[in-house]
Amino acid sequence: MKVIFSVASLLALAVQVSAGAVWVSNQTCQKLTAQITNTSGGSAAEHTVPPKGEYYENNAINSWSRNGPETITVRLGNKVKTFTVQPNQHVLVFIDRIQILKHVPQNI
Repeated sequence: MKVIFSVASLLALAVQVSAGAVWVSNQTCQKLTAQITNTSGGSAAEHTVPPKGEYYENNAINSWSRNGPETITVRLGNKVKTFTVQPNQHVLVFIDRIQILKHVPQNI
């Protein structure tokens, strides 16, 4: 069976999935916790992001819907880092650093 999508429908779906999301990727071998403030919407609950390789990244674990700048706190073992994130940023957490990719569309 062959499934064909129009370019317009794929673009609309990509925009719907990626609009206003902060994505957190755990590139380490240990669990981390992340908490993002919710002044622009969404939940401020703390979430556990499993280590790389234990699961496939997905919206339920790695994505936080936000409409404006927020403060994120990342905890990895005894290390804690707090900084500002914007919608559509991808936060990569490594053992020795955090890298932020700005305005990255989330592919489906």
